[in-house]
Amino acid sequence: MFGKMDPFVVITYLGRDYQTKVHESGGKTPIWNHSFDIQLGSIKDDIQMKVKDDDMIGSKIIGEANLKASSLCINNGVRDWFKIYWEGKEVGLILLKSEYVPRGG
Repeated sequence: MFGKMDPFVVITYLGRDYQTKVHESGGKTPIWNHSFDIQLGSIKDDIQMKVKDDDMIGSKIIGEANLKASSLCINNGVRDWFKIYWEGKEVGLILLKSEYVPRGG
């Protein structure tokens, strides 16, 4: 999927970035096991996910996906694979697990 790279993921929601740690030499099968607490404004909102390579001359995007917040809230959370694209071509998959807790419990 990603070759010899040091990838990390940036999730952007409502202008705020949530970033995983870099998986050094993560290659084609990086594993982050990182979690974020994100308070949703609306399940209709968009969430942008970018996979980047941590390079000596800066990070570059190697794939991205755009999701609806609702796709992470089904049945109070999901564990599903999401397609990552670069320049209109599918370049891999990323496994996301979410837990949705409505306001007020």
